Amino acid sequence: MKGGKLNSCSSWTYPSDNDLFYTPPENVNSKNVTLFEDEHHHLSRDVHQVCIEAIGKTESTARIMNTFYEEERFANITFYLPVLKSSDRLEFALEKLVELGFVNICFYKADKAVKQSISIPRMEKIALHALKQSLHAHKAKIEMAQSLKKLNGGKQFILFSQEAPISISDFSFDVSKEYAFVIGPEGGFSDREMALFQTSETVTLTSQRLRSETAIIYAASLLTKLI
Repeated sequence: MKGGKLNSCSSWTYPSDNDLFYTPPENVNSKNVTLFEDEHHHLSRDVHQVCIEAIGKTESTARIMNTFYEEERFANITFYLPVLKSSDRLEFALEKLVELGFVNICFYKADKAVKQSISIPRMEKIALHALKQSLHAHKAKIEMAQSLKKLNGGKQFILFSQEAPISISDFSFDVSKEYAFVIGPEGGFSDREMALFQTSETVTLTSQRLRSETAIIYAASLLTKLI
């Protein structure tokens, strides 16, 4: 993420004091950053706040005054989220995931799901707003899997179960491994789906039964302390 609200073209304040803008890396060079679409329109309404090099109908170019780097802390973590009946609850959970720093997110359609579709562009827009709100610099990578069969391999899959032998707090994480946390759907996993995870780890999240969206946020919050 480059840019922000500059008090003058020679000063830089802490990111929390700035309006933040996002642009892909290919739109950044050593001197300037170019913004398009929503970010361009946002910038064009606040031209007095940024060192503008050029502004047009479809793009804006601003001067880079300073840079900072944020390491992607949870690059080895992917959350697999079920499509929920309530779009609002799912969008809220996604927002909190990104605010907590998790950027690898894949939605899946469960066998027992009531709702079978979501808008990935809308989810990407929600994630981008959460990114800027939380002052993170890595854009979320959001995907959609048509079923659990389509989940990417090469990761250690972890499911949450109240009957699991150990708690997530006692699980030993290896930072060199890639982990996939699968949040169960509202109606639970079907027998077919459970068979796909015969070799996966199972851990308890809490002794209480949580809504899917609550489990997402609770698990993410715990992981920020454990990893």
